[in-house]
Amino acid sequence: MTRKVNIETVNGMSQSEFCAAFGDIFEHSQWIANRAFDQHPFASVAELHAVMVSVVDSSSNVEKLSLLRSHPELAGREAQAGALTSASTSEQASVGFNALSKDEIVEIARLNIEYQARFGFPFIIAVRQSTKEDIFRNWNDRLTNSEDDEANTALKQVYIIAQLRLEEMLNTAEDAMSSASAGKLSTHVLDTANGRPAAGVRIELFRIDNGEHRLLKTVTTNKDGRTDELLLAADTIQVGQYQLVFHIGDYFSGLVSAKMQNTFLDQVPVRFTISDANAKYHVPLVASPWSYSTYRGS
Repeated sequence: MTRKVNIETVNGMSQSEFCAAFGDIFEHSQWIANRAFDQHPFASVAELHAVMVSVVDSSSNVEKLSLLRSHPELAGREAQAGALTSASTSEQASVGFNALSKDEIVEIARLNIEYQARFGFPFIIAVRQSTKEDIFRNWNDRLTNSEDDEANTALKQVYIIAQLRLEEMLNTAEDAMSSASAGKLSTHVLDTANGRPAAGVRIELFRIDNGEHRLLKTVTTNKDGRTDELLLAADTIQVGQYQLVFHIGDYFSGLVSAKMQNTFLDQVPVRFTISDANAKYHVPLVASPWSYSTYRGS
Protein backbone atom coordinates (compact mmCIF):
# COMPACT_ATOMS: atom_id res chain seq x y z
CA MET A 1 0.00 0.00 0.00
CA THR A 2 2.99 2.31 -0.21
CA ARG A 3 3.09 2.57 -4.01
CA LYS A 4 1.34 5.71 -5.24
CA VAL A 5 -0.77 5.47 -8.37
CA ASN A 6 -3.29 7.76 -10.02
CA ILE A 7 -6.81 7.05 -11.23
CA GLU A 8 -5.69 6.85 -14.87
CA THR A 9 -3.27 4.07 -13.95
CA VAL A 10 -6.03 2.29 -12.05
CA ASN A 11 -8.35 2.42 -15.05
CA GLY A 12 -5.65 0.85 -17.22
CA MET A 13 -5.19 -2.16 -14.94
CA SER A 14 -6.26 -5.67 -15.86
CA GLN A 15 -8.65 -7.40 -13.45
CA SER A 16 -5.83 -9.40 -11.87
CA GLU A 17 -3.69 -6.27 -11.46
CA PHE A 18 -6.63 -4.36 -9.98
CA CYS A 19 -7.42 -7.12 -7.48
CA ALA A 20 -3.77 -7.44 -6.50
CA ALA A 21 -3.57 -3.69 -5.88
CA PHE A 22 -6.91 -3.21 -4.09
CA GLY A 23 -7.72 -6.64 -2.67
CA ASP A 24 -6.87 -5.59 0.87
CA ILE A 25 -8.49 -2.15 0.85
CA PHE A 26 -11.27 -4.08 2.56
CA GLU A 27 -9.46 -6.40 4.95
CA HIS A 28 -8.84 -9.89 3.47
CA SER A 29 -11.88 -9.45 1.21
CA GLN A 30 -10.64 -9.51 -2.38
CA TRP A 31 -14.14 -10.34 -3.61
CA ILE A 32 -15.05 -6.67 -3.20
CA ALA A 33 -12.30 -5.49 -5.54
CA ASN A 34 -13.14 -8.31 -7.94
CA ARG A 35 -16.77 -7.19 -8.26
CA ALA A 36 -15.91 -3.47 -8.25
CA PHE A 37 -13.65 -3.96 -11.28
CA ASP A 38 -16.70 -4.68 -13.43
CA GLN A 39 -17.74 -1.03 -13.05
CA HIS A 40 -14.46 0.55 -14.17
CA PRO A 41 -13.35 3.04 -15.42
CA PHE A 42 -13.67 5.28 -12.36
CA ALA A 43 -13.83 9.05 -12.61
CA SER A 44 -12.19 9.65 -9.23
CA VAL A 45 -10.99 8.10 -5.99
CA ALA A 46 -14.39 8.95 -4.48
CA GLU A 47 -16.19 7.04 -7.23
CA LEU A 48 -13.94 4.02 -6.76
CA HIS A 49 -14.71 4.09 -3.03
CA ALA A 50 -18.45 4.53 -3.67
CA VAL A 51 -18.49 1.56 -6.04
CA MET A 52 -16.71 -0.64 -3.49
CA VAL A 53 -19.16 0.45 -0.79
CA SER A 54 -22.10 -0.35 -3.07
CA VAL A 55 -20.64 -3.83 -3.65
CA VAL A 56 -20.70 -4.42 0.10
CA ASP A 57 -24.15 -2.86 0.54
CA SER A 58 -25.59 -5.17 -2.12
CA SER A 59 -23.87 -8.29 -0.78
CA SER A 60 -25.57 -10.92 1.36
CA ASN A 61 -25.69 -10.77 5.16
CA VAL A 62 -23.36 -13.77 5.23
CA GLU A 63 -20.80 -11.88 3.13
CA LYS A 64 -21.11 -8.77 5.28
CA LEU A 65 -20.55 -10.81 8.42
CA SER A 66 -17.56 -12.47 6.77
CA LEU A 67 -16.13 -9.03 5.98
CA LEU A 68 -16.52 -7.90 9.59
CA ARG A 69 -14.93 -11.11 10.85
CA SER A 70 -12.00 -10.59 8.46
CA HIS A 71 -10.85 -7.61 10.51
CA PRO A 72 -8.31 -8.29 13.25
CA GLU A 73 -8.88 -7.59 16.91
CA LEU A 74 -7.21 -4.46 18.22
CA ALA A 75 -3.96 -5.56 19.86
CA GLY A 76 -5.28 -9.11 19.64
CA ARG A 77 -3.86 -12.47 18.67
CA GLU A 78 -2.90 -11.48 15.13
CA ALA A 79 -1.01 -8.44 16.38
CA GLN A 80 0.83 -10.48 19.01
CA ALA A 81 1.76 -13.09 16.40
CA GLY A 82 2.89 -10.47 13.86
CA ALA A 83 0.21 -11.67 11.44
CA LEU A 84 -1.51 -8.36 10.67
CA THR A 85 -1.59 -6.91 7.17
CA SER A 86 0.82 -4.03 6.66
CA ALA A 87 -2.12 -1.58 6.63
CA SER A 88 -3.51 -2.86 9.93
CA THR A 89 -0.05 -2.86 11.50
CA SER A 90 0.48 0.77 10.55
CA GLU A 91 -3.04 1.78 11.64
CA GLN A 92 -2.82 0.17 15.07
CA ALA A 93 0.66 1.58 15.65
CA SER A 94 -0.57 5.09 14.77
CA VAL A 95 -2.46 5.26 18.09
CA GLY A 96 0.10 3.40 20.18
CA PHE A 97 -1.54 -0.03 20.22
CA ASN A 98 1.89 -1.54 19.65
CA ALA A 99 3.18 -0.09 22.92
CA LEU A 100 0.48 -0.58 25.55
CA SER A 101 0.81 -0.53 29.32
CA LYS A 102 0.07 -3.68 31.32
CA ASP A 103 -3.25 -2.22 32.48
CA GLU A 104 -4.22 -1.35 28.89
CA ILE A 105 -3.36 -4.87 27.73
CA VAL A 106 -5.61 -6.34 30.42
CA GLU A 107 -8.44 -3.94 29.54
CA ILE A 108 -8.17 -4.68 25.81
CA ALA A 109 -8.20 -8.42 26.44
CA ARG A 110 -11.42 -7.99 28.45
CA LEU A 111 -13.03 -5.82 25.79
CA ASN A 112 -12.08 -8.17 22.95
CA ILE A 113 -13.61 -11.15 24.75
CA GLU A 114 -16.79 -9.30 25.77
CA TYR A 115 -17.32 -7.72 22.36
CA GLN A 116 -16.72 -10.95 20.40
CA ALA A 117 -19.07 -12.85 22.71
CA ARG A 118 -21.82 -10.26 22.23
CA PHE A 119 -21.57 -9.59 18.48
CA GLY A 120 -19.57 -12.42 16.92
CA PHE A 121 -17.01 -10.20 15.16
CA PRO A 122 -14.11 -7.95 16.28
CA PHE A 123 -14.54 -4.35 17.39
CA ILE A 124 -13.82 -2.15 14.35
CA ILE A 125 -13.02 1.56 14.40
CA ALA A 126 -11.09 3.86 12.06
CA VAL A 127 -8.14 4.28 14.42
CA ARG A 128 -6.40 6.90 12.27
CA GLN A 129 -9.30 9.24 13.05
CA SER A 130 -9.32 8.48 16.79
CA THR A 131 -7.20 8.85 19.88
CA LYS A 132 -6.52 5.94 22.20
CA GLU A 133 -8.96 7.49 24.68
CA ASP A 134 -11.64 7.79 21.97
CA ILE A 135 -11.20 4.13 21.10
CA PHE A 136 -11.62 2.87 24.66
CA ARG A 137 -14.67 5.13 25.19
CA ASN A 138 -16.32 4.03 21.93
CA TRP A 139 -15.54 0.41 22.64
CA ASN A 140 -17.36 0.48 25.97
CA ASP A 141 -20.24 2.58 24.62
CA ARG A 142 -20.85 0.34 21.61
CA LEU A 143 -21.15 -2.75 23.80
CA THR A 144 -24.62 -1.42 24.69
CA ASN A 145 -25.79 -1.41 21.04
CA SER A 146 -28.23 -3.92 19.62
CA GLU A 147 -26.73 -6.52 17.29
CA ASP A 148 -28.20 -4.90 14.16
CA ASP A 149 -27.16 -1.37 15.16
CA GLU A 150 -23.64 -2.48 15.95
CA ALA A 151 -23.27 -4.38 12.68
CA ASN A 152 -24.31 -1.22 10.81
CA THR A 153 -21.93 0.91 12.91
CA ALA A 154 -19.07 -1.50 12.28
CA LEU A 155 -19.72 -1.47 8.51
CA LYS A 156 -19.63 2.35 8.46
CA GLN A 157 -16.24 2.19 10.17
CA VAL A 158 -15.08 -0.35 7.58
CA TYR A 159 -16.09 2.09 4.83
CA ILE A 160 -14.10 4.91 6.46
CA ILE A 161 -11.04 2.68 6.85
CA ALA A 162 -11.29 1.73 3.17
CA GLN A 163 -11.55 5.37 2.12
CA LEU A 164 -8.49 6.34 4.14
CA ARG A 165 -6.52 3.45 2.65
CA LEU A 166 -7.53 4.45 -0.87
CA GLU A 167 -6.56 8.06 -0.25
CA GLU A 168 -3.19 6.95 1.09
CA MET A 169 -2.56 4.80 -1.96
CA LEU A 170 -3.81 7.01 -4.76
CA ASN A 171 -2.67 10.44 -5.81
CA THR A 172 -5.59 12.74 -5.05
CA ALA A 173 -6.72 16.01 -6.58
CA GLU A 174 -4.61 18.30 -4.47
CA ASP A 175 -1.44 16.41 -5.40
CA ALA A 176 -2.02 17.40 -9.02
CA MET A 177 -2.85 21.02 -8.24
CA SER A 178 0.66 22.02 -7.14
CA SER A 179 4.19 20.77 -7.47
CA ALA A 180 5.73 18.45 -4.92
CA SER A 181 7.91 21.19 -3.42
CA ALA A 182 5.43 24.11 -3.35
CA GLY A 183 3.77 25.24 -0.14
CA LYS A 184 0.01 24.84 0.07
CA LEU A 185 -3.01 24.65 2.36
CA SER A 186 -5.82 22.18 1.66
CA THR A 187 -8.66 20.45 3.48
CA HIS A 188 -11.34 17.82 3.18
CA VAL A 189 -14.40 16.90 5.23
CA LEU A 190 -15.41 13.34 6.09
CA ASP A 191 -18.91 12.48 7.34
CA THR A 192 -18.32 9.71 9.89
CA ALA A 193 -22.03 9.32 10.67
CA ASN A 194 -22.65 8.07 7.13
CA GLY A 195 -19.18 6.82 6.19
CA ARG A 196 -18.67 9.08 3.17
CA PRO A 197 -17.18 12.39 2.02
CA ALA A 198 -19.19 15.42 3.13
CA ALA A 199 -20.27 17.30 0.00
CA GLY A 200 -21.62 20.83 0.10
CA VAL A 201 -19.96 21.97 3.34
CA ARG A 202 -19.27 25.71 3.40
CA ILE A 203 -15.79 26.56 4.71
CA GLU A 204 -14.38 29.98 5.51
CA LEU A 205 -10.66 30.69 5.73
CA PHE A 206 -9.49 33.59 7.92
CA ARG A 207 -6.05 35.06 8.56
CA ILE A 208 -5.59 36.34 12.10
CA ASP A 209 -3.40 39.41 12.63
CA ASN A 210 -3.21 41.07 16.05
CA GLY A 211 -6.45 39.40 17.04
CA GLU A 212 -8.30 40.62 13.96
CA HIS A 213 -9.91 38.04 11.65
CA ARG A 214 -9.64 38.80 7.93
CA LEU A 215 -11.71 36.62 5.60
CA LEU A 216 -9.51 35.29 2.78
CA LYS A 217 -11.76 32.80 1.05
CA THR A 218 -15.11 31.00 1.20
CA VAL A 219 -15.36 27.61 -0.49
CA THR A 220 -17.74 24.65 -0.63
CA THR A 221 -16.70 21.01 -0.64
CA ASN A 222 -17.30 18.95 -3.78
CA LYS A 223 -18.60 15.37 -4.04
CA ASP A 224 -15.22 14.09 -2.81
CA GLY A 225 -15.49 16.20 0.36
CA ARG A 226 -12.63 18.32 -0.97
CA THR A 227 -12.34 21.78 -2.51
CA ASP A 228 -11.97 22.40 -6.22
CA GLU A 229 -9.01 24.68 -5.56
CA LEU A 230 -6.33 24.95 -2.88
CA LEU A 231 -7.17 27.15 0.08
CA LEU A 232 -3.70 28.67 -0.21
CA ALA A 233 -1.27 27.98 -3.05
CA ALA A 234 2.45 28.64 -3.43
CA ASP A 235 1.87 32.25 -4.46
CA THR A 236 -0.53 33.07 -1.60
CA ILE A 237 0.60 31.03 1.40
CA GLN A 238 2.35 33.05 4.12
CA VAL A 239 3.66 32.38 7.60
CA GLY A 240 1.06 33.33 10.19
CA GLN A 241 -2.01 32.30 12.15
CA TYR A 242 -5.15 31.12 10.38
CA GLN A 243 -8.60 29.78 11.16
CA LEU A 244 -10.91 27.52 9.20
CA VAL A 245 -14.60 27.64 10.04
CA PHE A 246 -16.55 24.57 8.92
CA HIS A 247 -20.33 25.10 8.70
CA ILE A 248 -21.01 21.48 9.56
CA GLY A 249 -24.38 22.12 11.19
CA ASP A 250 -25.88 23.33 7.92
CA TYR A 251 -24.54 20.24 6.17
CA PHE A 252 -26.07 17.72 8.58
CA SER A 253 -29.35 19.65 8.85
CA GLY A 254 -29.68 19.46 5.08
CA LEU A 255 -29.48 15.67 4.90
CA VAL A 256 -32.65 13.73 4.13
CA SER A 257 -32.28 11.31 7.04
CA ALA A 258 -34.62 12.33 9.85
CA LYS A 259 -32.11 11.45 12.54
CA MET A 260 -29.76 14.10 11.12
CA GLN A 261 -32.23 16.91 11.70
CA ASN A 262 -31.39 17.51 15.37
CA THR A 263 -27.70 18.32 15.21
CA PHE A 264 -25.48 19.39 18.07
CA LEU A 265 -22.60 20.97 16.21
CA ASP A 266 -23.06 24.22 14.30
CA GLN A 267 -19.82 25.89 13.19
CA VAL A 268 -16.50 24.21 13.92
CA PRO A 269 -13.52 26.61 14.11
CA VAL A 270 -10.00 25.20 13.71
CA ARG A 271 -7.20 27.66 14.48
CA PHE A 272 -3.64 26.78 13.45
CA THR A 273 -0.26 28.28 12.59
CA ILE A 274 1.64 28.08 9.32
CA SER A 275 5.30 28.31 10.22
CA ASP A 276 6.84 27.33 6.87
CA ALA A 277 5.46 28.83 3.65
CA ASN A 278 7.21 26.11 1.63
CA ALA A 279 5.52 23.24 3.47
CA LYS A 280 2.31 21.35 2.76
CA TYR A 281 -0.51 21.84 5.25
CA HIS A 282 -3.62 19.68 5.04
CA VAL A 283 -6.22 20.40 7.75
CA PRO A 284 -9.18 18.02 7.42
CA LEU A 285 -12.33 17.75 9.50
CA VAL A 286 -13.76 14.38 10.47
CA ALA A 287 -17.25 14.97 11.84
CA SER A 288 -20.59 13.58 12.90
CA PRO A 289 -23.52 15.75 14.04
CA TRP A 290 -22.24 15.41 17.61
CA SER A 291 -18.44 15.21 17.51
CA TYR A 292 -15.42 16.06 15.39
CA SER A 293 -11.66 15.67 15.16
CA THR A 294 -8.89 17.16 13.06
CA TYR A 295 -5.18 16.70 12.48
CA ARG A 296 -2.36 18.03 10.34
CA GLY A 297 -1.86 16.02 7.19
CA SER A 298 0.33 16.77 4.20
